[in-house]
Amino acid sequence: MIFRELFTLYGARTGATPGTLPELPVQYADWQHARLASGKLQDTVDYWRDRLAGAPARLELPTDRPRPPTQSYRGAVEHCHLDRELLGDVHALARESGATLFMVLLAAWIVVLSRRSGTEDLTIGTPVAGRPALEMEPLIGFFANTLVLRVSTAGSPSFRELTDRVRTVTMDGFAHEEMPFEQLVEVLQPERSLSHSPLFQHMFILQNTPTEGFALPGLSTGALTEDCPDGLRAGLEYATDLYARDTAERLLDEWRTVLRVAVAAPDTPVDRLPLLSPARCADEGWDRGPWSGCTSSALRSW
Repeated sequence: MIFRELFTLYGARTGATPGTLPELPVQYADWQHARLASGKLQDTVDYWRDRLAGAPARLELPTDRPRPPTQSYRGAVEHCHLDRELLGDVHALARESGATLFMVLLAAWIVVLSRRSGTEDLTIGTPVAGRPALEMEPLIGFFANTLVLRVSTAGSPSFRELTDRVRTVTMDGFAHEEMPFEQLVEVLQPERSLSHSPLFQHMFILQNTPTEGFALPGLSTGALTEDCPDGLRAGLEYATDLYARDTAERLLDEWRTVLRVAVAAPDTPVDRLPLLSPARCADEGWDRGPWSGCTSSALRSW
């Protein structure tokens, strides 16, 4: 939006195009005050209190080093690539399941976290734009919020069924996204520790914001974008106090392996999906078994 307004004003100033900025339909503060006065925010509070009741305080993922008593926030990033064919298969499964690309990718990451931790009850954070009403789309500002998505892998669901669970949890979460994360922490009052963040320690982010092109006489522009024509670029941002680089690489390889098998056989129970790729099996001397035959995604493990 800021670029659209900039180009409107530039065109009007140079005489290249006529145009003025329209009146904003709403101010963010006014919208917030209206929500508070309506009492609808209490419904959101009740939803999150019920949804996160009894959630585990921490996801006990095995670490390479002991968790320090205080987070240092030192980190690093490892990257991987999902080729265009695999990304196309993920999109196809998403359409078939009535889900989105985000939901299928997240379901595969949940498989990795669940298998790695040995737990069936997982909470994962994801950022949202913080613009739940259509009239807020033209507003300029950073209104982002963080949602806590609680997903269960109990009952040995198939990958397709797990995707359905992720879709339901995600849609319900988006429907109740007005609750600021910091207020949610105050309401739930989870056990606090300087060694880890409250409510969740892992985030999943899909960056696929569409970009717009603008052209004016005497002015050329370019857009910053994460799109890539050969598939999907993914990055795992991890705490170096806890994890070694080899572990980060392995987690990404496991995520990609789960995706490859899951899109080919989505009715496979998630506890039977392989985590090791044929190449890693060969490197580590494991039996490959019978299974061996652009946007941007980011994952965080803290």
